[in-house]
Amino acid sequence: MRFATGRIAVTVLVAGSFGWLAAPGASAAEGGDPPSPAQQAAQSRVMGDKLAVKASADRLLGRRTPATRPGATTVSAAAAKRFPTTATAWLNPTIFGQQYNWTCGPASMRNMVYGMTKGSVNHPESWYRKQLGTKNDGNGTDNSWIVREMNQHFSSYGHWAYYKPTSTQDLLTTVAADVSYRIPQTTYLNVTTRYLPIYRGQDLKHWMLAFNYHLGKKTISTADPNRYNWDAWGRQWNIPASKVYNAVHYSPSRGVVW
Repeated sequence: MRFATGRIAVTVLVAGSFGWLAAPGASAAEGGDPPSPAQQAAQSRVMGDKLAVKASADRLLGRRTPATRPGATTVSAAAAKRFPTTATAWLNPTIFGQQYNWTCGPASMRNMVYGMTKGSVNHPESWYRKQLGTKNDGNGTDNSWIVREMNQHFSSYGHWAYYKPTSTQDLLTTVAADVSYRIPQTTYLNVTTRYLPIYRGQDLKHWMLAFNYHLGKKTISTADPNRYNWDAWGRQWNIPASKVYNAVHYSPSRGVVW
C-alpha cells in the first residue's frame, strides 16, 4: 500500500456538542489560559473567513448561508472569492494508521496536523493521546477536547469549532470551506460506520477525516486511520456526500469539527 506525502485539509465530525461553538482556550484548571482579546478577535476573523468561503460554495449550489451564524459579517475579500468545484492540493494525503482500535481520534488529529503543517509537525500518536485524554475505557475521544487542543497548540494556523450540519449540502459546503481555507484544513468526522459503503455494514463509532470534495458530483473524500479494516485504511474514498451526512447525523455527536 503506497501513501504519498502531501498536505491534508480536514473537517472533523464530532460527538457530544450541539450548535455553533467557538472553541474557548483551555481553562487554568485544564492546564491552559483563556484566549486574550486579541486572540479572540483573530479567531473571529478566521471563522468569518471560513463562513464567507462556505457562502460562496452555497451560492454555487443555490443555497444561502444564514447570516446569523457567528462571524458571518466579518468577510474578507480574499475569502469571498468564487469557490472551486473541487480542491487540487490534497490529492495524496499521508495517512498514519491508528496504533490501537480505540485511538482513531488521536490518529486523525495526527494526520490532520501533519498535512496542515506539510509534515513539519509529526508528533507520535502517543503525544496526541495524552493531549486529548483518550484512554481505553470505552469513551473514545470527546470532540470538545479536539477543538480545545487544536486551538491551544495550533492557533497560528487557524481556529477550530464544532458545527452540526443540517443537510447533505450543509456538510458538503462545510468541508469545501475547510479544505479551501487559506491554510487548507481537513474536517474531523465523527461517524457511525454502517452508513459508509466502505464498511459493508460494520457498525462502529469512529473518527476519520474529510480532505476533499466535489460540488458537481456531490462527493466527499475521506482519509481513514482504521488499520483494523483493510477496506478502509489508507485508501482515499470518494463517498456520496449523502452517505457521509447520514454517518455523521447518526453518530453520537451529530456534528463536525472544522
